[in-house]
Amino acid sequence: MRIALDARKLRSTYSGIGIYTVNVVRALLEEDKDLEILLICNATGGRGRLSDPRVVEAVFPFPPISPYTRYALGAFLRRQRFDVFHAPFDVVPRGLHRPLVVTIHDLNWLVNPRYNALHPLVDWAARAYYRANLTAAMQEAQRILAVSQATRQAICDYAPWHDAKVRVTYNGLDASRIYPMDKALAARQLAPYLPPGTPFVLTVGQSAPYKNHLHAVQGFLEAFRDHPAYRLILVRRAVQREKALRTLLRQPHVQGRVLVWPYVTDALLNALYNAARIVLYPSY
Repeated sequence: MRIALDARKLRSTYSGIGIYTVNVVRALLEEDKDLEILLICNATGGRGRLSDPRVVEAVFPFPPISPYTRYALGAFLRRQRFDVFHAPFDVVPRGLHRPLVVTIHDLNWLVNPRYNALHPLVDWAARAYYRANLTAAMQEAQRILAVSQATRQAICDYAPWHDAKVRVTYNGLDASRIYPMDKALAARQLAPYLPPGTPFVLTVGQSAPYKNHLHAVQGFLEAFRDHPAYRLILVRRAVQREKALRTLLRQPHVQGRVLVWPYVTDALLNALYNAARIVLYPSY
């Protein structure tokens, strides 16, 4: 059997879905020794990430989140040899004429669109795009993989007629990136960035509004008002600018207590998770 998998979200710096895609492929290859994988890559990123004789790559040189995925990828794939197609990020090609599996991470654009974009024009265009494509993906897929029970429930609440084809497959933990380590070692790795022994709360995520970082900072400042030794470390990949949060972070009493790091290495991220007193994940 050969599974075709859209791997265009693999990048030199992994996105969450990129990491998910890599680990799905690795797990499938380990589970079935006779399985082959056809990776759909683009010309600018993601190629060569999975070196295995059972992995074949085909180049579709268009962005993953674009009309090309919906309206041109199907014709491209019909020229390829495979048995099942897996779309790991919500958008599926039209007219595939072969079994299709889609992973749905959430239904934010359908049920909570106000949490996804800050610019009104971007919000309007993205809402229309995802409403059409998420609805089509769920309708056309023979199997829907939800990454959590909450996502499964959201799908069944929104479109209960899909209930029979939804399966929950948890994202799991990437043990090559996040793993237990000695507290003293974690402290030594953090020493160049944080005074030894500093207690801190950790929040990690991109800067989209649904990550709820404004309320994370406000909640930290309120909860630890009488504990001045504590810091909040916000590892926040910049995607959108949030005016209210930027204004708050510029306040003198906040600057000394909230550390915003736009990027950290995998090793430093793991040290942060191991050394944190609290991991705060306030996503909507």
